[in-house]
Amino acid sequence: MAHKPLDSVLESEAVPAETISIPSLRRERRALRPWARAVDIGLAYSEHRLHEAYALVHRQYLRHGYEQAGAGDVRFVPQCGLASTRTFTATIDNRVVATASLVLDSALGLPMDSAYAGELDALRAPHIRLAEVSCLATRRRGDVPVLMRVFRALYAYARYRADVTDLCITVNPSQRAFYQRVLLFDALGPVREYKSCNGAPGVGLRLDLTTAEQRYCNAHGFGMIGRFFLGRVDYPLLAAQLQEPDEVSLRQRYQFARACVEWQHLSNDMRAQIIASYGGLLRRRQERAPQPI
Repeated sequence: MAHKPLDSVLESEAVPAETISIPSLRRERRALRPWARAVDIGLAYSEHRLHEAYALVHRQYLRHGYEQAGAGDVRFVPQCGLASTRTFTATIDNRVVATASLVLDSALGLPMDSAYAGELDALRAPHIRLAEVSCLATRRRGDVPVLMRVFRALYAYARYRADVTDLCITVNPSQRAFYQRVLLFDALGPVREYKSCNGAPGVGLRLDLTTAEQRYCNAHGFGMIGRFFLGRVDYPLLAAQLQEPDEVSLRQRYQFARACVEWQHLSNDMRAQIIASYGGLLRRRQERAPQPI
């Protein structure tokens, strides 16, 4: 049976309706050329790199009808403006070809609370640390294996740096089989309309990170998928190698958020929560600024 092209294996909130299956993923993996070994996987902090990443997401959402023309040139939700959000990118020749964001649960909640608040609230507990995979996109079909590397780095960071216990995502129903068969996500809720994606249908999924590696081993063993996720990957080391933001980087993220989020349309509480996530960083900057004479 022929499979339609893959333009995006992973994408948050809703994904293109191309068919995804394990055989098609295998073909993509075999198609990975030597140049892909030069892919740089890391965290984006500069305003330029952040803009490049979220502009890629916007183009893909616009292409698949999840956004309307004239919605700006980036796809950026309020939670992405938090200091705790991490934007993962894969770059080739210093250009972003794939991206994904890790949004940690906070007072603002998760982006998918708009559709699955009840299910997420049922998970929230003192010993549970929720996070959402958001804003995933690839430049083109051939970058799908690169995006899988991004997901692997995101997993390492979430599990071994951010102490996330449960990773959630919303995908198009046509993608559910891939997420459940390959990435071993479990159903979180039924198919619902996702208003923030132009009314596209979405289905909520959840991955228990505390048991994920053992489950990958049990399900995939030493096959291609098992080797990809478990092979010689030292997840704690991979997580440790992902550079955390410094003060300058956090300020750039805040400035990017102010420029890209419709700041004037946010509630006073949302604006306060975003600013508060940067601690005293912004206040210290104001204190060091020259005082008018």
